[in-house]
Amino acid sequence: MPRRFYSSFAAALACLLFVAPATVAQELRNSNSALAKSLSPPIQLGGVLKDSAIWTAYRTQFLDQSGRIVDTGNNRISHSEGQGYGMLLAVAAADRAAFDAIWSWTKGHLSVRADRLAAWSWSDGAGQAFDNNNASDGDILIAWALAEAADFWENPDYLNEARAITKDIVEKSIRSSSNHGPILMPATRGFSANEQSDGPVVNLSYWVFPAFARLAQVMPGYDWSGLSQAGIDLLNAARFGDRRVPPDWLSLGQRTLSPAGGFNARFGYDAIRIPLYVFWANAATPERLGAVAKAWPVELSHITLIDLEPGAKKSASVTLSEPGYRALADIAHCAASNRPYPDEFYQFRKNQNYYPATLHVLSIIAATIQGGSCVDRAKLEQIVSQSWRPNLGSLEKLDDRSQDARRGGLIQQASLALSKTISLEEKEPDITVHENEGLVLYLRYIGGALVLLGVLAWLLRQRGKKSPESWVDDKENLEGYVRSAAQCFGFRNADLI
Repeated sequence: MPRRFYSSFAAALACLLFVAPATVAQELRNSNSALAKSLSPPIQLGGVLKDSAIWTAYRTQFLDQSGRIVDTGNNRISHSEGQGYGMLLAVAAADRAAFDAIWSWTKGHLSVRADRLAAWSWSDGAGQAFDNNNASDGDILIAWALAEAADFWENPDYLNEARAITKDIVEKSIRSSSNHGPILMPATRGFSANEQSDGPVVNLSYWVFPAFARLAQVMPGYDWSGLSQAGIDLLNAARFGDRRVPPDWLSLGQRTLSPAGGFNARFGYDAIRIPLYVFWANAATPERLGAVAKAWPVELSHITLIDLEPGAKKSASVTLSEPGYRALADIAHCAASNRPYPDEFYQFRKNQNYYPATLHVLSIIAATIQGGSCVDRAKLEQIVSQSWRPNLGSLEKLDDRSQDARRGGLIQQASLALSKTISLEEKEPDITVHENEGLVLYLRYIGGALVLLGVLAWLLRQRGKKSPESWVDDKENLEGYVRSAAQCFGFRNADLI
């Protein structure tokens, strides 16, 4: 019994100390990359607006000293959407001080819920969040911005924050639907079948399509490709009015899709973002955006919001004349007919409200990332960073660093504990551990293999010294050793010793 116990114990100990940590880390890396491959890797947007006058003008106009993005066209309130947009633009501008200020204000003023989602709005007059319900697009934008920041500045703390928020988005804002697949609810309350007579009600502009490839890296265990496809399918089917465009609010509670009751049936302030998101996610087609392009003719200097009520005339529309809005039409025409961006697309004007200004900057970033024949490179290089290159975004290096740091920390703690109990006459009393993380992992593999081989060699040597009658006991020792090693390397049917 002792020989069998020691052999099995030695194998298990070698597995625990040397092989298992590296095996688990590799399995984590494999699982983290499996579902993420179903979406094309995102292009890292960090630095695209570095040293750009566009960001300088935007920051001056809409970011106050506390880190709050001010919605100048909406009673100067702030909201999770604006904070998320601001964080994205700060990463694009490589402005870490601004990013940290915006994120700090967001945590301090909108993170007032029991979960990690943000209260959607904050009133300057009240000095507090006046509605603790969340807005899922704002949560997605914030998580996306944190992931971009984690990648660009190689900061695992940002990644941990993004993961916590993304986890709650998946668990609390996404619901399964037998007819439409996974659906993104606009908020955790107020839009379900129990809360709306024609519910569930969704908002297609809350599907921030370009964010999903990055969130697939943040939380690879969720099917972001499926969520994205469900949104595209709804967008393809949700065509209403003479212009055949989607509404802001869409009812999924009937046999056929329809503009949601209780809301304006309008291709409105929310839905005008859809062409930008679809284009940015490389999902734009002439069929998908052609109707929007037709609704916003090239000869006009403005865009319109379109009434979708039955019998509404084409003239029943609201004009949006601030120049930033027109960038959305330029994106739609590029996607629908490959029309080059006009000169005005490259001319950011700061004397406009928060929303059109933000949409214009985001359109410039999307056009830069997507490239193509619509872009005039000479004009674009005058307003974006000339040193930026379209590199693929990845968070794996941060995962590896976190795991290696945890492993290295355990080794250092063990070494320090050992130094307190063992007296080394020829050494200094305090031992400082300096280690190369990659070398430590390599030595663990080698050490584990040597221990396993040593135990096996000892068993075989002992077997050679015994008579054939005692081979049965040694055979059991060897089998115990093999079963321990098999468990270590992941054979699920191996028996416990």
